[in-house]
Amino acid sequence: MEFVDDLLTKNKFNKEDREQYIEYLSNKVKADKHELGSIERLEVVQNCFNKNINSVISNIHDFDEMYYFKKCVRKGVKCRIHMMAYYQQLMKTGIQSSCVMHWNSLRDDE
Repeated sequence: MEFVDDLLTKNKFNKEDREQYIEYLSNKVKADKHELGSIERLEVVQNCFNKNINSVISNIHDFDEMYYFKKCVRKGVKCRIHMMAYYQQLMKTGIQSSCVMHWNSLRDDE
């Protein structure tokens, strides 16, 4: 925290601006932690999914049936991954834009 205080002192932030900026930074850190948590949860789900699908595939003895099953699973997974990536990006953009708008509104009030 000393590093942030030194930077704010060098840039001549007054006490009110300093508190607002630190609040903005803490909100940003919370948003980043949420995003990292989401990514970790997606990785866990993906690992479990891969293990389950591989166990099913290894039990299919007919080559054609196995091929079409894999193809179907891949299409379904691609759709879900695209959907999750889209909504995650939408949430990330919404959080970032709301923080920036909040910070700009605080600066405009002066």
